[in-house]
Amino acid sequence: MPELPDLLAPGGSCSITPDTVVAESWTTFTIRLTIGKGGLVPEDSLGLLCGSDTDRWHFQFASSIWGQYVPWQVRDPAGANYLTARVLGRPVELRLSVGEGGPLKAFHNQPDHLIQALRARYRYVLEIATPQVDLPPGTQIEVTWGDRRWGGPGVRPPAIGLRYHFMPFRFSRLPRYDRDLPHRRGAFDAMPTIRVTGKAATRFHVVGVPFLGVGQPFDLRIVAIDEYGNRDEGFTGAVTLHSDGGLDNLPATVAFTAADAGALCLAGLAFRQTGDWTITVSDGRIQGRSPYAIVTKEAPAEQLYWGELHGHTLDCDGILSARDHLEYARRTACMDFAALSVHAEYFNGKPAWDRYLEETTRAHAPGRFVTFYGYEWAGEGHINAYVKNADEATNLYGENILFGDHPADDPPFRTPVTTEAEFLRRLKALPVETLAVSHYHSRYADGADDAILRLHEVYSMHQQNTLEGMYRRILERGLAIGAVGGSDTHRWPIGFLGGDPDALWRQPEVIDGHVGSQSIQKKCGLQATLADRLSRDGLWRGMWQRHTYGTTGARVVIVMRLGEATLGDRVSLPAGKAPALTVKVAGTAPLTDVTIVRFADGAWSEPFHAPDLRGDLAEFAWSDRDTTGSALYFLRVQQSDGERAWTSPIWVDRA
Repeated sequence: MPELPDLLAPGGSCSITPDTVVAESWTTFTIRLTIGKGGLVPEDSLGLLCGSDTDRWHFQFASSIWGQYVPWQVRDPAGANYLTARVLGRPVELRLSVGEGGPLKAFHNQPDHLIQALRARYRYVLEIATPQVDLPPGTQIEVTWGDRRWGGPGVRPPAIGLRYHFMPFRFSRLPRYDRDLPHRRGAFDAMPTIRVTGKAATRFHVVGVPFLGVGQPFDLRIVAIDEYGNRDEGFTGAVTLHSDGGLDNLPATVAFTAADAGALCLAGLAFRQTGDWTITVSDGRIQGRSPYAIVTKEAPAEQLYWGELHGHTLDCDGILSARDHLEYARRTACMDFAALSVHAEYFNGKPAWDRYLEETTRAHAPGRFVTFYGYEWAGEGHINAYVKNADEATNLYGENILFGDHPADDPPFRTPVTTEAEFLRRLKALPVETLAVSHYHSRYADGADDAILRLHEVYSMHQQNTLEGMYRRILERGLAIGAVGGSDTHRWPIGFLGGDPDALWRQPEVIDGHVGSQSIQKKCGLQATLADRLSRDGLWRGMWQRHTYGTTGARVVIVMRLGEATLGDRVSLPAGKAPALTVKVAGTAPLTDVTIVRFADGAWSEPFHAPDLRGDLAEFAWSDRDTTGSALYFLRVQQSDGERAWTSPIWVDRA
């Protein structure tokens, strides 16, 4: 039973059973609170914060909200989420109340941001009081959440499968500052949790390798996924496998067992002939198809790796721990690399920062799953910074977005930086290799350059701009910056495989009389990176050289070359020689648009649209005979299912 001596007093504890449930399955939970040292007097009371409300901002997203916005209620016994409580062994009257008011961003960025909201009994804080008698230490209070005795259906867990951290406390023991709360100092393991798992699978997520040579062995990963992108950990049974490409060691059928927990890996497969091939998996009810493998006669010098570098955790304004993010990215989404980018400003102490770095180290497995160390700086705009090693991580934070009297860090572990230009200067001055990635909120103030700022997140789920429009404005300034996709996710794990949240859980415009936010309601994007090996050094070189592109989540395979140059390269051509591009696109759905976008002579144009698109493959060559000066070219792809992709440019200079 987790003990929280600071919040519940020594000897105080809280447990929740069951601690694992299936998404959206009506359930009744028993929450047992043990009174700690000093007992509980009528002047004091117990509080409990639900696992979807322990972040800083109380974002109201139905995908990850217990009880669909209102996690518990004490007024309607026959209604959903009804909650009762009793003292075990004693007939004591308890008073229960649930907070209902408060804005979505109460006490924004103040040092006691969450503490003030708890003291004010804002939205969905459960309070348990004993108005008439003292309860001695060791007394147990049993809360029945989803009490069905009056005909109620119970509690409906959220749709998104993750570990939800609950926070019990005594109001009299709330600290002065948020930094002293357990999840603000990285002590997630001290908090009681409920883990939500996936529902019955509705499809297979099938992942192979994009570039292969004939006879080159590779692994095929198959994951049973439900309608929301969760892994169905209970999936069992035989599935059939098929490919037109001719595969060595491909079994006709393979069986999922309970020990597989919904995920299989088949090793040592190899294609016997060149071509563009997929692998289909089916159990007769559901199916899935891998992205294309482009198979050539010889093994390729570089591989295309998939990853994501922009996820937020419970350390700041998200609801997932770093461990859960990275576990999903590796085991469910089957990504090759990942990094998290928690807001540097919201780290409330060195223990939280250290724990964050430790989780990144823990998940790193060279050759299988590569992690980087990152964070997000916010000041005039927002920019993410990454390093390769934990001992190289330096926290530079934007103190000007913090309000109120914040206490000094003890011990010190970060450095305040107020402007975007200063932040980039500081990064360049560090004695270690550092990579900066801009995104939707970046300002690109005077002084921004591509010496350290190498990539731009063209797409993320936090997007409300014109996507490509911002990227064009960056490039036309003469900055050589590549394209990536990401998520900027606060409520879903990085690499999340679910559909468009706007279509699944449309955000109400007004919640409890307050205007709701719809800005973080898009699909998670992905980053593709060309590299010679799946290692930190290999991927770092690929990102630094801008050998990248971004998608809205689909694993569209893209090849664009100009002679020996590829995405992100700069080439020099003699006057009079037309740039000649070769392009190949292998989509995950029928292609509706494949466009070469050009910037030359101070103007943007779209000189070539691939004609006669039929199906999910396109391959063509095009020469630009209209441009004699310097130019840049990138590719935009769109599919019939709405998925999109943007590549880094190839820059052409004239000798």
